[in-house]
Amino acid sequence: MSETKRVVGKLTQVTGREVKKMVLDIVADLVEETPVDLGWARANWIPGAGRSAPSAPTGSPDNVDSGAQQQGIAQVLGMAYDSDSYIVNNVPYIERLNEGSSSQAPAGYVDAAIIRNVNAANARSHE
Repeated sequence: MSETKRVVGKLTQVTGREVKKMVLDIVADLVEETPVDLGWARANWIPGAGRSAPSAPTGSPDNVDSGAQQQGIAQVLGMAYDSDSYIVNNVPYIERLNEGSSSQAPAGYVDAAIIRNVNAANARSHE
């Protein structure tokens, strides 16, 4: 194996680990910071990899399904380094929550979690 291929392979591994860590850190923050009434919005932060993110929420307000979130986390942990990654929440009122409709979280909490974790990843890369 040429030195260039070895370096590129190592860089791909490091980058992949950082992306996975950032996605999981963002999801952890979003789960913690999402306002809770029934827990449906909190349980629907789904990370994943690949080209097709889920387009519907899991469970229902009466039957919260946290298993889908765990499946998404497992998918991120096992994703190929060249896969697109995503975080989705398809409950119909998630946008209103992010706009500040609940006193439990400030407006823009989703954006703040993403920015905070991107900045943390950037800081780690400069250490």
